[in-house]
Amino acid sequence: ITDLMHVNLKKNRTNPIYTIGNAQNFFSIDTNYMITFTAEKQKYYSSNAKFSIDKQKSSRDLVRDFDFQELEDTCQLFRDAKSGDHWLYHGEMFGLMTNLLCIKGGSSEIEKVLKARTEYASKNDSWNVMVKQIQKMSYAPTECNTFCPFADTCHHGKNMIEQGKMFRNGVQKVENKELKTLEEAKEELINVFNKIMKSEDKGIFIIKAPTGIGKSELFIRAAKSKNITVAVPTHKLKEEIYERMKEKGVRNLFRTPELPQLSEEIMERLNRLYAIGAYRTANMYLKELAEKNDEDAYKIEDYLYQIERAKKLRNTTILTTHHRAMYHRDHNDTLIVDEDIIPTLFPQGSISLADFTLAITKIIDNIEDEETIMILEQLRNKVIEAPVKIVQKMDSCFYNTASQIESIVSKDTSIHCDILGFLNCINFVKSKFHVSGAEYINFIGRKELPNKKVIIMSATINEKISRLVFGTEMKFFDIGDVELKGEIIQIPYKSFSRYAINKNKYEMKFLKEALIDAYNPGSWEISYKEFNNAKALDIPSFGSTAGIDSLSGFDITIV
Repeated sequence: ITDLMHVNLKKNRTNPIYTIGNAQNFFSIDTNYMITFTAEKQKYYSSNAKFSIDKQKSSRDLVRDFDFQELEDTCQLFRDAKSGDHWLYHGEMFGLMTNLLCIKGGSSEIEKVLKARTEYASKNDSWNVMVKQIQKMSYAPTECNTFCPFADTCHHGKNMIEQGKMFRNGVQKVENKELKTLEEAKEELINVFNKIMKSEDKGIFIIKAPTGIGKSELFIRAAKSKNITVAVPTHKLKEEIYERMKEKGVRNLFRTPELPQLSEEIMERLNRLYAIGAYRTANMYLKELAEKNDEDAYKIEDYLYQIERAKKLRNTTILTTHHRAMYHRDHNDTLIVDEDIIPTLFPQGSISLADFTLAITKIIDNIEDEETIMILEQLRNKVIEAPVKIVQKMDSCFYNTASQIESIVSKDTSIHCDILGFLNCINFVKSKFHVSGAEYINFIGRKELPNKKVIIMSATINEKISRLVFGTEMKFFDIGDVELKGEIIQIPYKSFSRYAINKNKYEMKFLKEALIDAYNPGSWEISYKEFNNAKALDIPSFGSTAGIDSLSGFDITIV
C-alpha cells in the first residue's frame, strides 16, 4: 500500500492517515476511505480528469424501450438523486450505476445525476473508474434491498430496472402483506358467519375468505339446524355438496335437477333454442316431449316434476346452481351462495353485425304490431350507425310483444345468434376485428338475486365491484390474507395455452411431464378438458374448478 487517504465526499479535501488506533474506533467512524495500491493507479485520480461516460461502450445487450419517467415516478432514490435532494454514498452510487448501465440511454441518466450536485465533480475520476469496472465485468443490476436507503418504505421490484419496465413472463413482488395464522382466520370466519346467520336482517352479506379455510364446512354444518338454500357454480359441485351434507346427517335435503342427456335430435334443437335465448320456447318444447311415450319422455317428465316440486318444498334444505337460484323462488329465508355469483348476474353475449341484421329483418317481416316494427327499425339503424368501442344503452321496449318475437325467432331455423339475449340486454358495444374487418356486437344483461338474506362466500370477490353491483347497503367482511400451509411454485416462462399445446403436442407433453417430475412428482394434473382425461379420472378440468373440494389434501399441478 503506497497511500491511504481519508476522503470527505462533501468537500474537496483529503487528509493523510498515519495512525488509526484500535479497530473498534476505526469502524465506528462515519467516513469513507480510498486505498491506492500502486503508483500507476495515481493517474486515475488526476484533478484534471473529466467524466466521459457517454463515450463508454458496453459489451452486453442493453435493455431497450425503457421508460425513465416511470422509473422517476416509482423510484425515490433515482428521483432524489436526479434532483440533487439526496447525496449518493459510494455504495448507493455503485448500485445506481449497475442498474442504469444495463439500460440503453442509462449513461445519460447517470450524467444527469452527477451534474445534480457540484460536489460530485471532485470525484469524476473515481466515477470513471467505477463505470469502466462495471462495464468490463458486466455486473448484474444490484438488487434494491441491498443498497437503497428507501427500500423499506418503497414498493419496489427486484431491482431498479423492474421499476421502469415489466418484462414479459416476469413475476414482480411489490408488497409484503401481513398474514394471519390459519387458526386466527378460521376463528374470525366462524364468528362473522354465525353473527350473520343470527341476524334478522335481509340484504346482501359478503364474506371474502381464502380458499381451503372451511367456508363449505360452515354452511354444511348450518344446514343441520336451519333450512337454507345453497347455490353453487356447477352441477358437479352441487352433487359433491349433496353427498357431504348427507354424510354430516343433514335431513330433509333436496337438490334441483340437471337436464338429462337426451337423444341427439332433441339436444340439437334444445341447444339451438338456448343459443338464441328462447328459454320459454325450450320449456314448452320439453313439456310437449314429456307427453310422448318413449324413454326420453320419462326422463323429461321426471326433470319437469322435480323443478315444480322444488317451488313447493317447505322445511327443506335446497341445493341449486347459481343460474337457477335467480329464477328459483323457494320458502327458505336464507340463500347462501358459494363462490362469486356476480358473473352470472351479468350474462354476456356476442353476435356478428351480419347475423344481427338478418335476425332483426326477419322479425320485422313477420311481426304485425306497427309500434314494435318502428322500434325495431330504429334499433337496427342505431346499431348499424353506432361508432365502435362506444358503449350504448339499450332501452327495453318489447314487453308487450316478447312472446311473439320469441315465437318468430324460434320457428326460423336460419337464425342461430342470441338475438333474444341482445334484445333483453342493458348495454351493448360494437367492435371491429382488425384482420377481417368484420363487425361484432358485444352485449351484457342484468339479473337479480331473490329478496331475502343472501350470504355470498368467495375467495376472489372484489369489494369495490360488489358495492357497484349491490349498492351501499351491502355488508362486506374481508377475513384478509392467511399464511400458506403448503407451497406454490409458479413457472411462467413457457406458455401452456391451448394454442401452444396444439401447435406441438409431443414437445409440450414431454416438457409438461419433465416439469411435473422435477417440481411436483406424483401430483394430480388439472388442465384443459381436451388435454387430460378429466372425466375418466373424475377430477375437475381447468375453468370448472370453482368450489371443488375433491382434491383436498393432495398435491396438484395446474397446466
